[in-house]
Amino acid sequence: MKILICAVSLAARDETKPVALYLGADATGAPLGADSFFIVASLTKLATALCVLRLVDAGGLALDDPLAKYLPEAASARAGVTLRALLCHTAGLPSDLPNGDALYGKPLTWRDIARECLRVELERA
Repeated sequence: MKILICAVSLAARDETKPVALYLGADATGAPLGADSFFIVASLTKLATALCVLRLVDAGGLALDDPLAKYLPEAASARAGVTLRALLCHTAGLPSDLPNGDALYGKPLTWRDIARECLRVELERA
């Protein structure tokens, strides 16, 4: 069962401070606020790539490092996947979490989402 959530988040800045307005409710029916979050799927790819590439520029990571160097517990790390393959979408990860539909109706923490992502097996190696 899919649960659709209608929500709007508006943000602006006046002369002195940020101003925000949140309309809608989360999956539990709780009103939205500044601490509400949603699974935004593909939008995270841009932010993740930017962060990884900044770390590469700073010498903290190398694109050809294996994922296992940083996340040895990740299911996909066992196949020798590199950071470059993950950023280029050639690592063989599925397009969504295998139980993604089941997750959408629950209130999740970032820890829950991270745990589910670490369990994802590659569709191809």
